[in-house]
Amino acid sequence: MVIIYILLILLAAFPLGLTIWRMRRAAFIKKTGIHTNGYATSIRTVRIKSSLTDVVSIEYKDRATGLPYPGKATTEAGKFRVGDTIGVVYLPANPAKYAIADTRGGFTALLIFCIILFLFVLKYLKAYSRLLTYSFIASRDIATVVPSSRKPSVSIKYEVGIPVT
Repeated sequence: MVIIYILLILLAAFPLGLTIWRMRRAAFIKKTGIHTNGYATSIRTVRIKSSLTDVVSIEYKDRATGLPYPGKATTEAGKFRVGDTIGVVYLPANPAKYAIADTRGGFTALLIFCIILFLFVLKYLKAYSRLLTYSFIASRDIATVVPSSRKPSVSIKYEVGIPVT
């Protein structure tokens, strides 16, 4: 049972850890990377639930070599058009690793959701653990409290703190 608990905690912690890792990676790229301009090469509009979202394909060039690199970004529908410039930050050692410079906390909602999911799983496991503990105690007590033919030799009753025999 402990193994199942550990697996459930790890399963809930995985999206939380992944989100934190992505946030830190994007912050590292923005802090240490090279700023350049990319251009929107194509835009594909998709519907997510009831809102429209644009998936923008970007092309930016490495300043050192001049080689073009592709990238993608998701934005609200209609924010960019083909040919618009988009700020891109990339790592000088690996220009294929990039982050969009103009974003503000795109991971915040996902981080909040992952934290709530993790706390929910912990609370569920705690409640389920209590339920199992109480049911184990109850089943143990029922198994040990079996009517027997032997009566206790001494029975003591207490009323108002004074022993009555």
